[in-house]
Amino acid sequence: MSTEPLLGGHGDDPACSDPQQGGTTHHYHSINSDQQYSPLLQPVVSHDGGNTRGEDETHVYRRRWYILILFSLMCGTQGCVWNTFGPISSTAEDAFDWDTSNIGMLTNWGPISFIPATVPLIWALEHKGLRVASLWTAFFVASGTVVRIFTMEPPGVTILMNVGQALNGLAGPIAMAGPPAVSATWFPPEQRTLATSIGTFFSMFGMASGFLIGPMLVPDVPKNSTDIKFSSLISTESSECN
Repeated sequence: MSTEPLLGGHGDDPACSDPQQGGTTHHYHSINSDQQYSPLLQPVVSHDGGNTRGEDETHVYRRRWYILILFSLMCGTQGCVWNTFGPISSTAEDAFDWDTSNIGMLTNWGPISFIPATVPLIWALEHKGLRVASLWTAFFVASGTVVRIFTMEPPGVTILMNVGQALNGLAGPIAMAGPPAVSATWFPPEQRTLATSIGTFFSMFGMASGFLIGPMLVPDVPKNSTDIKFSSLISTESSECN
């Protein structure tokens, strides 16, 4: 196969390596370029009565599942980072002096950054290989989280949080479109549907996990907490005067 593997060099293609390295050889049918084949149809037969589908061999590695889980966790992390502030919006507004427009903008950076990053990252995936595209994706996710820690004081925190969300959004194209490339590079045809579904599931699960992890780590602050405290203070002072 021509696609470069995730964690290997140009000579480490899992589809055409030495079988003595611990992999398994799978047999599947290849299709001539001028023929179309559907598994629901009968085998294609040439005019001279022979079967036009030759039998090829593809070599796969046991570590393909490790590669899939590693890539899937990266995709899930990207989705979780994107959905950081929505579930804890009340506390974030109180802590950083934000309003709902700030929370909305932080969420919008995901699709905004996705658009300009699509063409460069897909080009890297096609021409530089899956490994290079995945490294850039991991770099964007890591950078988007690191920039958050430099300050917690407004207005610097507002700027850095927006920068971080924008960087994380740049990882979106590979995080969402990468699972089919991983399955096509590392898995035999009969396992590619399962591999693709696992990678896609982790990407969506990462977004959903933000609704669980955020409230677990950050306590919720009611929006009317200031009014409650002020009312309690007035009631206490009135009781003391009486």
